[in-house]
Amino acid sequence: VVLIFVRPPSLEEARRRLVGRKTETVESIDQRLRWAQRELEVAKSYDYEIVNDDLEMAYATLRAIIIAEAHRVKN
Repeated sequence: VVLIFVRPPSLEEARRRLVGRKTETVESIDQRLRWAQRELEVAKSYDYEIVNDDLEMAYATLRAIIIAEAHRVKN
């Protein structure tokens, strides 16, 4: 198992993105961001972290991790 944490550049950016989608209430967004804050606190326990500030770069990074892990020599 490989744990990959995908995070927004910041919680403020996450809020901006959620508000911009216009699919959730303010209360729902607030709840999601509280949960995200808790998730960010445990991100250090993951194997990899990808900051989703540029979609193409985030995808390339994810792809690179998958390729590398597929070729890892298991002990």
